[in-house]
Amino acid sequence: DLLLAWWVGQSLELGAAGSVLGAGLAGFSRRKIYLRVAGLVVLCLVATIGLQIAGWAPAARML
Repeated sequence: DLLLAWWVGQSLELGAAGSVLGAGLAGFSRRKIYLRVAGLVVLCLVATIGLQIAGWAPAARML
């Protein structure tokens, strides 16, 4: 299960990085790229919180 989750996460990260690099090479403005990245970060935070609420992901523990 952990290996599958790790693979899915890495695939999504690689896809997001490719999207940002592709937008930069295509001549998009920096502001538009920054907004895309910020939106992706917010989406990831919401997904993480949702998975934790559903019990599908453990909450982080403070040491």
